[in-house]
Amino acid sequence: ITAKDGGGITATISVTMNQPLLLSVSANNNSPFCSGNTLNLTSTVNGGTTPYSYAWQGANGFSSIVQNPSISNANITRSGIYTLTITDTNTCTATTTTSVIINEVPTAPVISASQNSVCGIALVTISAT
Repeated sequence: ITAKDGGGITATISVTMNQPLLLSVSANNNSPFCSGNTLNLTSTVNGGTTPYSYAWQGANGFSSIVQNPSISNANITRSGIYTLTITDTNTCTATTTTSVIINEVPTAPVISASQNSVCGIALVTISAT
């Protein structure tokens, strides 16, 4: 920047303006898994200017302002799309999503056996459902 006063005297100063890197975010989770386990949502932020604020929204009315929230004893109602919006100190925002899949715990098969005797020969029947 150069300035000149009324007497023709000039002064020059150099100014360097640093622009932060573009704010970006990624989100992930530990699914798929069976109902009853802990759902861990994770985020990675790059660029922008710290500090960041976090706003998660997800299935079954879930919301959190924690960077990497967890939901213990998660069931299938927690399956779905989770959206994360990051805001940096300059109010720049970045948004991403992660898809969560939670499966029902499989039911154990029922096994039964019966034995019949025909003419001295044992017949065994085993069935499973």
